[in-house]
Amino acid sequence: MSNALTALETLEQNLKDCTRQAGLIVVWGCAAAAMALFGQQSLDHARPLFPMIDQNYGLWQSAYALALLLMCVIWVSAVLQKIGHIQECTLRLKLQRQHDEKLAARRAQALEARRVFEEEKATRPPASFRIRSKKFDY
Repeated sequence: MSNALTALETLEQNLKDCTRQAGLIVVWGCAAAAMALFGQQSLDHARPLFPMIDQNYGLWQSAYALALLLMCVIWVSAVLQKIGHIQECTLRLKLQRQHDEKLAARRAQALEARRVFEEEKATRPPASFRIRSKKFDY
């Protein structure tokens, strides 16, 4: 039984870890989005200060937007992956609980069968092994 409890505890811990990691990914993604807006404003404010940015501002802005888009795609794929892990952990936990319930039902059924057998055994008259053989009766 401790083996089943260990499996359930492990699966519950995995589910908790996946949920926590998914939450952290979402929080870090929101923080990155806020910093992306700040980065866009910083790029706009740095335009007059650096002639290299001012000359190719459109290229810099396009590269920055492309980098943001790439990071957004990576972030979305990470969130979807964690959601898949959460669903998998939930399914495993559900299947383990069903397996444990079936196992408990089988054990209860075997215990009941054993109890019925013991009751029947107790109600039967004992077999007498001390009866003398009549083999040599004349």
